[in-house]
Amino acid sequence: MAKNLSMDEISAKDLMVTKIVTVGCDSLLSEVIGKMNKQVFHEIPVLDSDGIYMGLVSFDSIIKRRNLPMTARVRNLLSIPPEVTEDDNLSALAEKMLISGVRALPVLSENRLVGIVTRTDVVQVLPSVKDLKDVSVESIMSHYPLSVKEKDGIIKAKSLIRELHEQIIPVVDDYDRLTGVVGIKDIAPYLWGVKTLEKNGWSDGESYPPNIEIKSVMHRPITAPLGTSVGNAAQLMSEHSITSVIVVEDNKPVGVVTQLNLIEHIASAMKREEMYIQITGLSEENPLLFDSIYTIIQNSLQRIAKVTVPTFFSMHVAQYNIETGASKYSIRIILNASKKSFYAKAHDWNLMKATDEAMNVLEKMVRKDKVKKRDMDRESKRD
Repeated sequence: MAKNLSMDEISAKDLMVTKIVTVGCDSLLSEVIGKMNKQVFHEIPVLDSDGIYMGLVSFDSIIKRRNLPMTARVRNLLSIPPEVTEDDNLSALAEKMLISGVRALPVLSENRLVGIVTRTDVVQVLPSVKDLKDVSVESIMSHYPLSVKEKDGIIKAKSLIRELHEQIIPVVDDYDRLTGVVGIKDIAPYLWGVKTLEKNGWSDGESYPPNIEIKSVMHRPITAPLGTSVGNAAQLMSEHSITSVIVVEDNKPVGVVTQLNLIEHIASAMKREEMYIQITGLSEENPLLFDSIYTIIQNSLQRIAKVTVPTFFSMHVAQYNIETGASKYSIRIILNASKKSFYAKAHDWNLMKATDEAMNVLEKMVRKDKVKKRDMDRESKRD
């Protein structure tokens, strides 16, 4: 693909794969997991007996379901992402991935599956996008990444991946130096098994997760130093066929930039008539907390709207020290307004304070940019 393209010049037709691996709606979970492991897929399209597209089955939906029997039928595990046409551009694809939370979007024509576009397909083209050359990974990465020790069991990794909504977790030694990474694909094969010794309290065929050490399943991390551009991070992901790059300083993990971070950034550039707001990482078990956080955001965005026109807002909440009962929160925000992106972050033991601090930082950045633009306009008129 040509270099220095704009996001509007790249469409689903340019990116989609037409040779597609699918499963039938009556396939068993065991069959699907086997196919995912063999093909290294996170999601697989599901077709009915007539070849009509029905939805996707994903590793995420499987791993988040507890006590799921291997004899479960795929039709009961479907997710239905937004439909994509061949003409959807790069920003539209990114937004639909964000809305649905999937990594693969089906491209349909008259209810027939004609192609599929994955996060990886999108990321592979990013080094050719001219808008990403001057954007640093610090502005989009997840800061203060929670890590696991080499001797921790995979049960802890599974818990953190599920609760933090992360796909990959850094692995460190006793000196907090990065030694590896572990993700869903590494631990998934060990989350189902067969125990035959009834004296241990398990019956034949009962599913269980063996709690083996993370060191035995982790793989080599791909790293980037602070200051790396978003385009170069995307290049690393493409060259090594990975979904995350660990940002390091003095061989210690200080951030993680993922395909999702890149997708968020691309989606923020989409032209919109209405405001897009997304909040991820909050517990679904606390709707009152969500309402309070949303009120803080809404009030702040109303003040920002008096200065500029916001079109895209995405906030991700990461929760740390979950197992101790006292949680620390990290907030990462992307705001797109008047064709410009603003990034803010904050962390605190109190989620409300962290949100308020991040929004205050965002407001100050928007006002400062407005003043700077006004001064530049005045200077140009004088010349």
